Amino acid sequence: MSARAFFGSISVNYTGEQWRLINKTARQHVLSFWYAISSEQGGFNTSPKSNIGCTEVPELKFYGAKFGTEGTALNGNAADKRRMLEAILQLEVTEGYYLMLRWKDADEVEADHGLAIDEVPVKWYTQVVETPTPIPVELSFFRAKVKDIFVELFWQTASQDQNSHFVVERSSDGISFEGIGTVVGHGITVQTVNYTFRDEAPFAGTAYNRLKQVGEDGSYTYSFVAVVARKVAQEVKVFPTITTHQLQINADMRLHQAFVMDVMGRKLKEQQLQADAWQHTVDVSSMEEGTYVLVLLAETGKRHTSRFVKR
Repeated sequence: MSARAFFGSISVNYTGEQWRLINKTARQHVLSFWYAISSEQGGFNTSPKSNIGCTEVPELKFYGAKFGTEGTALNGNAADKRRMLEAILQLEVTEGYYLMLRWKDADEVEADHGLAIDEVPVKWYTQVVETPTPIPVELSFFRAKVKDIFVELFWQTASQDQNSHFVVERSSDGISFEGIGTVVGHGITVQTVNYTFRDEAPFAGTAYNRLKQVGEDGSYTYSFVAVVARKVAQEVKVFPTITTHQLQINADMRLHQAFVMDVMGRKLKEQQLQADAWQHTVDVSSMEEGTYVLVLLAETGKRHTSRFVKR
């Protein structure tokens, strides 16, 4: 016989939005994200006052952008009132179990800034693993995480039977894998063994990782897939910094608006940018000589500033 289990990861994306300022004294509000796994559909703790059995994901916290000013209605779809958040949760969910995703917004009586969520795509990366008896290697877990600019892989075995080595493999699409390193096995052992491997040249963005366990007789099996997302710094370049006519903008992010401000913070020029373009031009030929600040707004709500001199 064989035992079947579902192992995998889940990608969670959502956009946090703020739709009002309730009053001047209300502090900044936070929308937190949690998840829980249960063998029973009704076995989850859903009490607003308790987090027992739930795991928080700090990367998915949404902080309200506006607070500390007079109450007013806000446009939650405006770039500076919304933010897209993303995280990949490394999970091991047994077949027949349930997963609960939970957003929590504290109950602020008469002081609620109107935080909301929108656009919530959820994607599973799963693999069904058939475990024959006996097995050459009993894998307790296999995980991947970003550390600095590298990807660290961790796995643990509960037992090994004629295990020669592991080949660490990765893929950019989850279909075509390549070997990036070899880790020596422990032959025959019933002791717990921990392994680590560092991918020193990881893919930008999402990477799929798995282990190819090779026996002393040349036979091999594959582990389940661990998914990790490495964020790539987005860059905006503005040139020349001394100009008589135009500013050129090259961006790795989607920009939608540009402002030219003087050194006192007064807005002198406003220009809409084509969001699906990566290169933009701002004409400053009609402006007087002096030092100015170019402010660029991205669709994600990020703001980029750059000083320039008009001759």
